[in-house]
Amino acid sequence: MAGRIASLDKLQTRKRCLLLEAEVHRAQMTQDWGRIKTAVHQAKGMARTAKPWLTAAGMAIAGFSAYRSMRAARGQKGSFFSKLLGGASSLTSIFRFLLRLRPH
Repeated sequence: MAGRIASLDKLQTRKRCLLLEAEVHRAQMTQDWGRIKTAVHQAKGMARTAKPWLTAAGMAIAGFSAYRSMRAARGQKGSFFSKLLGGASSLTSIFRFLLRLRPH
């Protein structure tokens, strides 16, 4: 009988340890969640600050790329730089489209 009580005590002790460990993990998860929320809030603020500048830069690049492509359409070959600007223009268009998709 004493061996059975000892094994029950071991199981109860293990159960208590697991419950305490779960509480520690729960507390850590709560702290981590708070940090994540703070980081997301800061990232939103940075995105709001950068959005007008990125939009203006994208429009400027798209305009310059259109100018370069008009020159290339007249018979002049496009340079590597004009191809690079065309790619950047496409990327800014995609970026603006993705910004419109996110909820406000």
